[in-house]
Amino acid sequence: MLQIKNYLEAEWMDWQGMHGSQAHGLPLVKQDNFAADMLHFLPNEKTSLHTHPGNHILFVVEGGGFLTYDDKEHPLVKGACYLVPGITPHRVSADDRGMHLLSIADTHRSVDSEERTEVVEN
Repeated sequence: MLQIKNYLEAEWMDWQGMHGSQAHGLPLVKQDNFAADMLHFLPNEKTSLHTHPGNHILFVVEGGGFLTYDDKEHPLVKGACYLVPGITPHRVSADDRGMHLLSIADTHRSVDSEERTEVVEN
């Protein structure tokens, strides 16, 4: 079945707090364990250093920030796509512009699930 969801049409109450994160997530589409969520970071918000089941692709839609991965900080820039293995501890943080980040996962957990991430360090 074709699924379509436009994050620009979502009400703020549709966005959910995320375990181990200051950001909010909006579930977009899901088929079995494969899914996409839009993540919204206000300026300077971040996730905890974490791991999670499976891998994900991150795509910066608006704004920017940083991805801490393997103890190195990488800029997150609008239009760029990142493949992040879930087993490696990583952190996402927005800069002073905030950020919209599309997250596509192959072993998806709900945005508000405590099973979505395993916090390594706050």
